[in-house]
Amino acid sequence: MVWQCAGDPLIVNLLLSRAQKRQYERHAMRNMLIVTSVLLLMVSITVSVLSAHYVNIREVEVAQLEATRQDRIEKEKNILEKNRNEDNLQQLSQSLLNYQEASAKFLDKLIQFAQDTVCFQEVRREKNIVTLSGYAQSVAELNLFINRWAFNSVISEIKIDRLRQVLNHPVLWFQLHANEKNNLSFDMITDELNDEI
Repeated sequence: MVWQCAGDPLIVNLLLSRAQKRQYERHAMRNMLIVTSVLLLMVSITVSVLSAHYVNIREVEVAQLEATRQDRIEKEKNILEKNRNEDNLQQLSQSLLNYQEASAKFLDKLIQFAQDTVCFQEVRREKNIVTLSGYAQSVAELNLFINRWAFNSVISEIKIDRLRQVLNHPVLWFQLHANEKNNLSFDMITDELNDEI
């Protein structure tokens, strides 16, 4: 403010303008602090939102990678299981071939030892027990067959179950059972095959 009295020098009161200037500076400072605070708040909210979005994207990627990893693990397990099943089937096939080969050897030995003196009516196998029934010309011929057969590599034990003379014929009817030394039976193979399936 400026005061001037008649003849007095001009007095300028600068206190009011200094007070206004300080008030203006305070007001400007407060406005700058508010604007700066708002800007910092906006920056921190933006960073927070972007960070949360980035974390969500990473979590989705991790979940996808985990799902892909689990799928690969399952596929590998399935491949291993399939290979194991194929190996088991190959082993069972080989066991069946071995059983068929043993059966062929068994029948060859049976025919070899029977010759013309023993005639078989039925040959039945259950597990490793062979039941034979048929006719022999005499007890001596049947005994010879049993003795020859007992010392081969196919049979471990022979027992006569039934023996009777056929009426009006010079032949004997017999039924006997024997234990095979071959410890692989068709029933065992089919049981293993059923277990695998």
